[in-house]
Amino acid sequence: MIHTERPYQDLDFFRSASDVITEVEEIGPEDPGLIIYTSGTTGKPKGAILTQRNLVHDARNVMKIWEITESDVLCHALPLFHVHGLCFALHTALMAGSHVIMLDSFSPQAVIGVLSQKEGGYVCTLLMAVPSMYGKMMEYVGEGKLDFEHMRLWTSWG
Repeated sequence: MIHTERPYQDLDFFRSASDVITEVEEIGPEDPGLIIYTSGTTGKPKGAILTQRNLVHDARNVMKIWEITESDVLCHALPLFHVHGLCFALHTALMAGSHVIMLDSFSPQAVIGVLSQKEGGYVCTLLMAVPSMYGKMMEYVGEGKLDFEHMRLWTSWG
């Protein structure tokens, strides 16, 4: 059982994984890569299968359009159960070779705190979020003035 209330870096689950890599059958571009569930906006929710090719194609497009590279650092506070958080943010950053600062959940204080850091190990250059997240961060900052000159890209979907 994985205790979801604890930060992922504190979980023994990840440290207990085997270093042995087992052989798997050849995986092709048309093989399933992910089953993501739709919201049911136009009908009942259902599983949508994305192929390996879909995932790679989408990530490459996002990398190209937003010029995401290995020099970027993504502040990740989106849920991983959604295409935006998993595919467009995490997969894209990993395929580009970017660093990812993975937050356990979204909180305006935590995100603003990470984005405000301009020195140290990893200085964020990217944030992918939804409009309600930006609204909460703006509410948190209020009339305060913050310096985000180091940020290269802010995206909003949803």
